[in-house]
Amino acid sequence: MLPLLPLLATLAATSAPSLCQRLPDGVVVDVDAKVLLLCRGGAPDATYPVNLGQGGVGKKKQGDKKTPLGRYALARPRASNSGFTWFVPVGYPTTAQRKLGYTGGSIGIHGPPDWMPQVVIDVAFDSPWTDGCIMLRTTAEIAAVRRWMLRHRPDTIEILSAARVRAGG
Repeated sequence: MLPLLPLLATLAATSAPSLCQRLPDGVVVDVDAKVLLLCRGGAPDATYPVNLGQGGVGKKKQGDKKTPLGRYALARPRASNSGFTWFVPVGYPTTAQRKLGYTGGSIGIHGPPDWMPQVVIDVAFDSPWTDGCIMLRTTAEIAAVRRWMLRHRPDTIEILSAARVRAGG
């Protein structure tokens, strides 16, 4: 385990219950702690470390490599068309965002590249890597998320900055 992961686990455990209260039966991603929470009944069922967009957060246009912030529809998990095992489409941009000029799409939750050795993924995981998606560390983790989603059928994801939420932003 990399040194940063215990700190992330501690941060996630501290903020998870309050974040799951925001979306009691859905998926929450805290971009500050870089964790994905699977929430049921206002409490976390599971928490996973994630990798986010190379361009940071606050996606507004196609190609900016940013992970969007906000509340979005979630589609059912499907096989990835790009070599990332499973893909869970995120409904970015919303109709309201499109009216504001937001562009892009093909944002989702996925696993690591199928072709890449896990040791390489582990070394690179703490650096922003994706083109705006939310990537889990292992194929086992994305498979577990897929099973959870098929069983509980959440229809919403909220991608947020817990620090901004606590500050009222």
